Amino acid sequence: MLFPIIFHKAFVYSLAVISLLANSTLLLLLRHVTSKPLGNYKVLLFAFAVTDIFISLFHAWYIPIFVLGDFGYAFFGYETMYKDGPISSDADLIYAVVFFVPFCLLSLHFIYRYCSLVKPALTAARFHIFAVFCALYIIIYTLSVHWITSIGTIKGIAERQRGLVAEYEGRAGGRELNVRSLNYLEDDGQRINKIQVVKLFTASSIGGHTVIISLLCIYKISRTFDKIVLEISVRRLHVHLFRALIIQFVIPVIFSLIPMTLIFGLPATGIYLGQWGNVFGLLSSVFPALDPILIILTIGRFRSTLLRWVDIMMGTTARRNEKRAEAQSKSHFSMMINRSTRSL
Repeated sequence: MLFPIIFHKAFVYSLAVISLLANSTLLLLLRHVTSKPLGNYKVLLFAFAVTDIFISLFHAWYIPIFVLGDFGYAFFGYETMYKDGPISSDADLIYAVVFFVPFCLLSLHFIYRYCSLVKPALTAARFHIFAVFCALYIIIYTLSVHWITSIGTIKGIAERQRGLVAEYEGRAGGRELNVRSLNYLEDDGQRINKIQVVKLFTASSIGGHTVIISLLCIYKISRTFDKIVLEISVRRLHVHLFRALIIQFVIPVIFSLIPMTLIFGLPATGIYLGQWGNVFGLLSSVFPALDPILIILTIGRFRSTLLRWVDIMMGTTARRNEKRAEAQSKSHFSMMINRSTRSL
């Protein structure tokens, strides 16, 4: 094994703790009065925070393992590969679903942000219609990912790829491993499996269309900002939320989409990478821990509220107020000097 399993566990467990703390903090901020101007967007942020917590806890229970072979790969959970039971036996499919769900939620966030600019009634008085649409879309998307993963990969592993999991089979004690694998070649190992290529293209379309929706919304929102007239405070809030959403989009692209593309693509080159696939797999656990931190830091209302809470806990509220008053006094004095200079 490239890295000891204790490293895998320590890495995933640490991220799960960070995710639990950061997302819980975000949920508290969403309940605070300062989040009221966000309107119904709080519902989407709440859903994202709860999803992030679930993903992190699932990863901590599952411990994802990826082994990349020549023209194929295998993935499984270190803690579930030899266990019986309906949840453990389907854990690999659940992992695939929770991997793609954040991209689904992000596309809905972008759609909400665009509608809040061009059709504000849909995100305000008619939010229930939007919520029903979101629920149906998530259900269809989740079932589609589950379906394509179940038919696009095989439960177990082909004899040609048995070496990928050889070092893990000892823990199974002769029992069948809960492993899912993909082979780009026919059983003879000589010809490309065209059906498998079609399945992979279908999987890419199901997972990738959410990225296209997000990119399209980014373009449309940017154009809308140039055309629409808004109050200064409302415009500032929309801009802050849009910037935060772009960061939310970039992070999973870096830590989830690109690594998963490499997991799909590199084995197709025929290069054996073995346990290096774990490096790509572990990166997907970073996003749910990093996401709430960036949301809090990029939304000014959340950031200032959190700093105020820290001051209260540390007993530094008076000192911060003094510094703020001093800064305001200096700013006022500077303005008075500038006015006096101009009058002269």
